[in-house]
Amino acid sequence: MAAALEIKVRLDPRGLRAAERMLRGIPNGLRRVVPPAINRTLTRTRTFADGVLQKEVPVKKSAIRRHTTVFKASRYRFVGSLRYNDHRFAIASFKGVRPTKKGVTYAGPEGRKLIPRAFITKGFTHYKTQQYVENKMVWRRATAGRLPGGRDLVPRTPLTAPKGVSLGYAWTKHPEIRAAVERFGRRLLVREIHTKIYWIARKYA
Repeated sequence: MAAALEIKVRLDPRGLRAAERMLRGIPNGLRRVVPPAINRTLTRTRTFADGVLQKEVPVKKSAIRRHTTVFKASRYRFVGSLRYNDHRFAIASFKGVRPTKKGVTYAGPEGRKLIPRAFITKGFTHYKTQQYVENKMVWRRATAGRLPGGRDLVPRTPLTAPKGVSLGYAWTKHPEIRAAVERFGRRLLVREIHTKIYWIARKYA
Protein backbone atom coordinates (compact mmCIF):
# COMPACT_ATOMS: atom_id res chain seq x y z
CA MET A 1 0.00 0.00 0.00
CA ALA A 2 1.08 3.57 -0.61
CA ALA A 3 1.93 5.98 2.17
CA ALA A 4 -1.72 6.99 2.49
CA LEU A 5 -5.10 5.94 1.16
CA GLU A 6 -7.72 8.58 0.41
CA ILE A 7 -11.49 8.22 0.24
CA LYS A 8 -13.07 11.19 -1.57
CA VAL A 9 -16.63 12.42 -1.18
CA ARG A 10 -17.93 14.59 -4.01
CA LEU A 11 -20.68 14.91 -6.59
CA ASP A 12 -19.91 13.75 -10.10
CA PRO A 13 -20.39 16.34 -12.90
CA ARG A 14 -23.82 14.94 -13.75
CA GLY A 15 -25.02 15.22 -10.15
CA LEU A 16 -23.59 18.72 -9.87
CA ARG A 17 -25.49 19.87 -12.96
CA ALA A 18 -28.71 18.33 -11.61
CA ALA A 19 -28.29 20.12 -8.28
CA GLU A 20 -27.61 23.38 -10.12
CA ARG A 21 -30.88 23.03 -12.06
CA MET A 22 -32.86 22.37 -8.88
CA LEU A 23 -31.30 25.40 -7.21
CA ARG A 24 -31.94 27.76 -10.11
CA GLY A 25 -33.09 31.15 -8.85
CA ILE A 26 -31.58 30.68 -5.36
CA PRO A 27 -28.62 33.00 -4.66
CA ASN A 28 -25.37 31.03 -4.22
CA GLY A 29 -27.45 27.87 -4.18
CA LEU A 30 -24.66 25.38 -4.85
CA ARG A 31 -22.29 26.97 -2.35
CA ARG A 32 -24.97 26.91 0.33
CA VAL A 33 -25.98 23.31 -0.27
CA VAL A 34 -23.07 21.20 -1.53
CA PRO A 35 -20.25 21.88 0.99
CA PRO A 36 -22.43 21.33 4.11
CA ALA A 37 -23.86 18.16 2.56
CA ILE A 38 -20.37 16.84 1.79
CA ASN A 39 -19.09 17.62 5.29
CA ARG A 40 -22.05 15.92 6.97
CA THR A 41 -21.52 12.93 4.69
CA LEU A 42 -17.81 12.86 5.63
CA THR A 43 -18.66 12.62 9.33
CA ARG A 44 -21.02 9.70 8.87
CA THR A 45 -18.79 7.97 6.33
CA ARG A 46 -15.89 8.16 8.75
CA THR A 47 -17.98 6.48 11.44
CA PHE A 48 -19.01 3.77 8.98
CA ALA A 49 -15.40 3.21 7.87
CA ASP A 50 -14.22 3.00 11.50
CA GLY A 51 -16.60 0.12 12.15
CA VAL A 52 -15.64 -1.75 8.98
CA LEU A 53 -11.91 -1.34 9.61
CA GLN A 54 -12.18 -2.45 13.25
CA LYS A 55 -13.53 -5.82 12.09
CA GLU A 56 -10.28 -6.46 10.21
CA VAL A 57 -7.78 -4.60 12.41
CA PRO A 58 -9.01 -4.96 16.03
CA VAL A 59 -7.68 -1.69 17.44
CA LYS A 60 -9.49 0.93 19.48
CA LYS A 61 -11.56 3.45 17.54
CA SER A 62 -9.46 6.28 18.97
CA ALA A 63 -6.37 4.70 17.36
CA ILE A 64 -8.02 4.63 13.94
CA ARG A 65 -9.04 8.27 14.41
CA ARG A 66 -5.43 9.23 15.14
CA HIS A 67 -4.42 7.63 11.83
CA THR A 68 -7.12 9.49 9.88
CA THR A 69 -7.02 13.04 8.54
CA VAL A 70 -10.26 14.76 7.47
CA PHE A 71 -10.22 17.35 4.68
CA LYS A 72 -13.51 19.23 4.61
CA ALA A 73 -15.24 20.83 1.65
CA SER A 74 -15.59 24.60 1.43
CA ARG A 75 -17.64 27.13 -0.52
CA TYR A 76 -14.87 27.14 -3.12
CA ARG A 77 -13.90 23.46 -3.02
CA PHE A 78 -16.71 20.96 -3.59
CA VAL A 79 -14.83 17.87 -2.40
CA GLY A 80 -14.01 16.35 0.97
CA SER A 81 -11.81 13.40 1.81
CA LEU A 82 -10.68 10.96 4.47
CA ARG A 83 -6.95 10.19 4.34
CA TYR A 84 -5.66 7.11 6.16
CA ASN A 85 -1.94 6.80 6.81
CA ASP A 86 -0.10 3.48 6.73
CA HIS A 87 1.75 3.72 10.05
CA ARG A 88 1.76 0.53 12.10
CA PHE A 89 -0.21 0.57 15.35
CA ALA A 90 1.47 0.33 18.73
CA ILE A 91 0.54 -2.94 20.46
CA ALA A 92 -1.23 -1.02 23.24
CA SER A 93 -3.71 0.25 20.61
CA PHE A 94 -5.05 -3.26 20.03
CA LYS A 95 -7.91 -4.80 21.95
CA GLY A 96 -7.41 -7.45 24.59
CA VAL A 97 -3.85 -6.54 25.62
CA ARG A 98 -2.99 -8.73 28.63
CA PRO A 99 0.20 -9.52 30.56
CA THR A 100 1.15 -13.17 31.01
CA LYS A 101 4.10 -15.03 32.51
CA LYS A 102 5.63 -15.44 29.07
CA GLY A 103 5.04 -11.87 27.89
CA VAL A 104 2.06 -9.92 26.54
CA THR A 105 -0.82 -11.21 24.43
CA TYR A 106 -3.17 -9.16 22.27
CA ALA A 107 -5.97 -9.65 19.74
CA GLY A 108 -4.42 -9.48 16.28
CA PRO A 109 -6.18 -9.66 12.91
CA GLU A 110 -5.66 -13.42 12.78
CA GLY A 111 -6.30 -14.28 16.43
CA ARG A 112 -4.45 -13.80 19.71
CA LYS A 113 -0.70 -13.33 19.50
CA LEU A 114 2.06 -13.56 22.08
CA ILE A 115 4.98 -11.15 22.33
CA PRO A 116 7.59 -12.97 24.44
CA ARG A 117 9.60 -11.07 27.06
CA ALA A 118 7.19 -8.14 26.82
CA PHE A 119 5.58 -6.12 29.61
CA ILE A 120 3.10 -3.26 29.98
CA THR A 121 3.73 0.17 31.49
CA LYS A 122 1.42 3.09 32.12
CA GLY A 123 3.03 6.33 33.20
CA PHE A 124 6.80 5.91 33.07
CA THR A 125 10.08 7.68 32.42
CA HIS A 126 11.85 6.45 29.29
CA TYR A 127 15.21 4.93 30.22
CA LYS A 128 17.03 6.62 27.31
CA THR A 129 15.38 10.01 26.87
CA GLN A 130 14.31 10.44 30.50
CA GLN A 131 11.01 11.81 29.21
CA TYR A 132 7.82 11.01 31.12
CA VAL A 133 5.21 9.21 29.03
CA GLU A 134 1.63 8.96 30.27
CA ASN A 135 0.28 6.58 27.63
CA LYS A 136 -0.05 2.86 28.11
CA MET A 137 2.80 1.13 26.27
CA VAL A 138 4.00 -2.40 25.57
CA TRP A 139 7.76 -2.94 25.70
CA ARG A 140 9.87 -5.94 24.75
CA ARG A 141 13.21 -6.86 26.29
CA ALA A 142 16.14 -7.99 24.19
CA THR A 143 16.66 -11.63 23.24
CA ALA A 144 17.51 -13.84 26.17
CA GLY A 145 21.19 -14.68 26.57
CA ARG A 146 23.07 -17.28 28.63
CA LEU A 147 24.92 -17.00 31.91
CA PRO A 148 27.84 -19.27 32.79
CA GLY A 149 26.32 -22.59 33.80
CA GLY A 150 23.57 -22.42 31.20
CA ARG A 151 21.12 -20.23 33.15
CA ASP A 152 18.92 -17.92 31.00
CA LEU A 153 19.53 -14.20 31.18
CA VAL A 154 16.86 -11.71 30.16
CA PRO A 155 18.51 -8.27 30.26
CA ARG A 156 16.47 -5.27 31.39
CA THR A 157 17.74 -3.21 28.46
CA PRO A 158 17.71 -2.47 25.59
CA LEU A 159 13.94 -2.14 25.19
CA THR A 160 11.94 -1.96 21.99
CA ALA A 161 8.31 -0.95 21.41
CA PRO A 162 6.88 -3.66 19.12
CA LYS A 163 4.18 -2.73 16.63
CA GLY A 164 1.34 -4.59 14.98
CA VAL A 165 -0.17 -4.21 11.52
CA SER A 166 -1.31 -0.95 9.94
CA LEU A 167 -4.59 -0.04 8.26
CA GLY A 168 -2.86 -1.00 5.04
CA TYR A 169 -3.39 -4.63 6.13
CA ALA A 170 -7.16 -4.17 5.84
CA TRP A 171 -7.08 -2.13 2.63
CA THR A 172 -4.81 -4.57 0.77
CA LYS A 173 -6.19 -7.87 2.08
CA HIS A 174 -9.81 -6.77 1.70
CA PRO A 175 -10.07 -4.31 -1.23
CA GLU A 176 -13.84 -4.62 -1.04
CA ILE A 177 -13.70 -2.45 2.10
CA ARG A 178 -12.78 0.61 0.05
CA ALA A 179 -15.57 -0.09 -2.41
CA ALA A 180 -18.08 -0.43 0.43
CA VAL A 181 -17.00 2.83 2.09
CA GLU A 182 -17.09 4.76 -1.20
CA ARG A 183 -20.51 3.31 -2.06
CA PHE A 184 -21.84 4.29 1.38
CA GLY A 185 -20.51 7.84 0.91
CA ARG A 186 -22.00 8.26 -2.57
CA ARG A 187 -25.47 7.10 -1.54
CA LEU A 188 -25.47 9.18 1.61
CA LEU A 189 -24.30 12.30 -0.22
CA VAL A 190 -27.19 12.08 -2.68
CA ARG A 191 -29.67 11.92 0.22
CA GLU A 192 -27.98 14.83 2.01
CA ILE A 193 -28.03 16.96 -1.15
CA HIS A 194 -31.72 16.33 -1.74
CA THR A 195 -32.59 17.04 1.90
CA LYS A 196 -30.77 20.37 1.87
CA ILE A 197 -32.26 21.37 -1.48
CA TYR A 198 -35.73 20.61 -0.14
CA TRP A 199 -35.31 22.89 2.88
CA ILE A 200 -33.65 25.76 1.07
CA ALA A 201 -36.27 25.59 -1.71
CA ARG A 202 -39.04 25.87 0.89
CA LYS A 203 -37.37 28.98 2.24
CA TYR A 204 -37.48 30.65 -1.18
CA ALA A 205 -40.87 29.29 -2.24
